[in-house]
Amino acid sequence: MTLPNTPEEMWSRILLLLKKNGGFTSKLEAEEIFGLRFTHTEVDDEKQVLRLGDFVLHTVKQEVPALGLVSMGLFEDPKNSQFDIEWGPQRAELPGCLQLEKVTSDLIALGWKPGLRSMMPGRGRQKFYRAEDLVISKKTGIAPDVFTGSSILYVFMPHQDSQCVIGFAAAIWRH
Repeated sequence: MTLPNTPEEMWSRILLLLKKNGGFTSKLEAEEIFGLRFTHTEVDDEKQVLRLGDFVLHTVKQEVPALGLVSMGLFEDPKNSQFDIEWGPQRAELPGCLQLEKVTSDLIALGWKPGLRSMMPGRGRQKFYRAEDLVISKKTGIAPDVFTGSSILYVFMPHQDSQCVIGFAAAIWRH
């Protein structure tokens, strides 16, 4: 696939990724959907820093016309995948940017429920949870958390008051 040319095209590809395998992402899928090839791969224990199990980390940073610097990363493990992609300057609003209201409505249509939005000074962040993870959370009294098997999405904005979406991340557990 060719590189995305607009924030809306980037978002449509993110939605495609979420629809495939419930959002559980492989290296090949991410590369095909976004038109970017990972340039760096690190295998668990390669740097003897982390001992998290059987994982591989893929990353790429590439300048993309109309979007600026695109940074994409994928943490692959047989049990979960953690994918993130950001575009443009980290702390600036892009002209014609993707609006949080549209992103929220698209994610709700896919069955994700918005959590509390971070209002701390600095980068803006909105969480989304799977409806089934929220049901389990209510039954157990344990808040949804990626470390306990809950799948969570994050939408990023340049600052806490912004409505301009410039990034996305997903932590998806295979069920």
